Amino acid sequence: TLVTIVLPGLVPWRELGAIVAPMSYASTLFLPDWFATAITLSALLAAATSINVVILATSRSFFALARNRVYPRALSRVSRRTREPHVAMIFVVLIVLGGIAAQGTVVQYASVSVIGIMIFGIIWAIALLRLPAAMPDHYAKAAFRLNGTGIRVVAAIKIAVSVTFLYIGVRDNLLPGLFYIGLIGLGVVYYLFRQRYLDRVGISLRDLLRNEAVEAAAATASSRGSIGQ
Repeated sequence: TLVTIVLPGLVPWRELGAIVAPMSYASTLFLPDWFATAITLSALLAAATSINVVILATSRSFFALARNRVYPRALSRVSRRTREPHVAMIFVVLIVLGGIAAQGTVVQYASVSVIGIMIFGIIWAIALLRLPAAMPDHYAKAAFRLNGTGIRVVAAIKIAVSVTFLYIGVRDNLLPGLFYIGLIGLGVVYYLFRQRYLDRVGISLRDLLRNEAVEAAAATASSRGSIGQ
């Protein structure tokens, strides 16, 4: 929070968006060289920590979906020595390295993040609308649930806010928007091909995704119960 307040106060926001390393640049404006170097190193370590969290968390998602055959089984392989999903972790590392190698500006990285969050928000709202009919047992057992009107109101607000900020993000930064459209297109193509492949071997991809959602909900409920105890 302090960083988001201090940076625009030191560097005009129009210039800030074009700087690759804004914290390093801002620290040189009012700190001794040695202190600015320390700030730069701290920023690098903080970025490395964030990337490490992304690798550990996201790789588990790929692993879980691969275990249920939504993704190729290769991503569900576990290291014999560490018992970690090493293939999924390597896959996520390659994605992260690709993002770093792009060498975008702060505005571009922020736009990519916002566009992704807004797209997720729209999907989340649609899923919320479909939840009572698609997963009635899960909805009935929820510790907290909205009635039909509440669900529609929350979903409508979420979609309206997400579409508004999505439009702003794509309008001001066309390249990240095209990038996400390309990713969505690849995802649709993969889903159709994976669905066709599994249908040929007598497996329903829709049922796999439903089972994955049920397992995730059960794991969440179990962890909450453990915390409560």
